[in-house]
Amino acid sequence: MSVDINQNNHLPTKEELIKRINDIDNPSELLRLKVFFDDDVINEEETEEGVDEYSKMIDEVLAIYKQKDEPLLIRQELPAISKLQLFENRFAPIMFWFSIVMLMLMGFIIMFSFSAEARLLVTPLVLWQMTVLYGILMIVPLAELLYIIHLKNRAGIKVSMNQLIFRAISIPLMPLRMGARRLSDNDWLWIPFWHWSKCNDILLEELKTKFSMPMIGIALLIIPILFIDLNKTVGEQVAARVPEISLYLEAVQAFIWIAFTFEFILMFSVTRDKLDYCKANWIDLFIILLPLVSFLRTFRAIQGIARVNQLARAYRFKGVITKVREALVLADMVQRVMYPNPESQLRALQKKIQKNRREKIHLEKQVEMAVRRIKKFREKKELKKEQKAQKKMQKQKK
Repeated sequence: MSVDINQNNHLPTKEELIKRINDIDNPSELLRLKVFFDDDVINEEETEEGVDEYSKMIDEVLAIYKQKDEPLLIRQELPAISKLQLFENRFAPIMFWFSIVMLMLMGFIIMFSFSAEARLLVTPLVLWQMTVLYGILMIVPLAELLYIIHLKNRAGIKVSMNQLIFRAISIPLMPLRMGARRLSDNDWLWIPFWHWSKCNDILLEELKTKFSMPMIGIALLIIPILFIDLNKTVGEQVAARVPEISLYLEAVQAFIWIAFTFEFILMFSVTRDKLDYCKANWIDLFIILLPLVSFLRTFRAIQGIARVNQLARAYRFKGVITKVREALVLADMVQRVMYPNPESQLRALQKKIQKNRREKIHLEKQVEMAVRRIKKFREKKELKKEQKAQKKMQKQKK
C-alpha cells in the first residue's frame, strides 16, 4: 500500500497518516517509511505548494531510471519519405559490409607490421600497398558524408549532429562506420540479417546471447598461440616442422583481433550507457587498443616499448576467461552447478531479491536527498534574484 500525500488536493492530517501506516502490512513499505523518517524528510514548514513541487521533482528524477520494457524490433522496414532516408536505406548495408572489409584490412596491416617474424614472410612492399589502399578507400566514407550534407542542406532536414560527427570520425577509422545509426532517427542501426533494428536494452541482450558461444570459440584460439610463444622448446620444434608457423600465428591473431573489434563496435553502438559499457568491458577494449600501441613501435620515438606482443597475447587469454564466464552466466549454467537443489536456488534468489530491494531503497533515499539539495539551491538562487531586484528598485527610487 502506498501513501499519496496529494490525494484530494490537501495535506493529510496526522490521524489520517497514522491510520494509513497501521493498515500497511508489507515489510518493504514499512522499511521505506523507516528510511523516510530516519532521513528527516518531512519538513513541517513546507506548504502545500512546496510539497507538490517536491513530489514533482522526485518523479522527474526517478523517471530517468524507470525505463519501460521495450520489445525486440528487428527486420523493420523504415519509411523513405525524403531522399536522405532513401539513400540511407539503400546505402546502409553497403557501408556495413564495406566497414567489415576495412576492419579486415586494418587487422592485416596492424598485426603484420609490428611482428618481426611476420615481416620476414610478408614483404614491406605488400604492407605498404595495403596501407596505401586503405588511405585511398577513405574516399568512400568521405564522399558519403559530403553527399549526406548536400541532401540535408538541400531539403532542410534536421539530422543528428552526433551521428554526423561520428561519420566524420569514421573517415580515418573506417571500421567504426558499421556502428553508425540512422541519421533521421538515431534509434535505429542496420545489422546483417536483422536489417534495421531498434537500439535498446533488449537488443543488446539478444546480441550478447548470439555472440557468447562464437566468441568463446574464437577467443580459445589464443591458447595454443600463447603456449607456443611462452614455451621456447615447443616453439622451436613447431617452427622446425612448419616453417610458415609465424605467418599462421599472426593470421590467427589478426582474426581474433578482428572478431573482438567487430563485437565491441557493434555492442558499443547499440548500448545506451556507452561509458558504463567501456568500464564493464575494459579487457576487450584493451585487447583492441594494445595492437595499435604495438603498431606504433615501428616509429623510432617509442621503440623502447618491450614485449607488447606478449602482453597483448596474455590479455587475449584473460579475455578468454571473461568470455567463458559471460557465456556461462547467459546459459544459466553457473546457477545449476552452484545450486543443484531447486530449493537452495530459490533461497539464494530470495536473498538476492532482498539485497536488491535494500539497495533500491538506499538509492531512492539518495535521490530524495539530492532533490532536497536541488530545491534548497533553487530557493537560494531565487532569493538572491529577489534581493538584487529589490536593491535595484531602491537605487532607482533614490
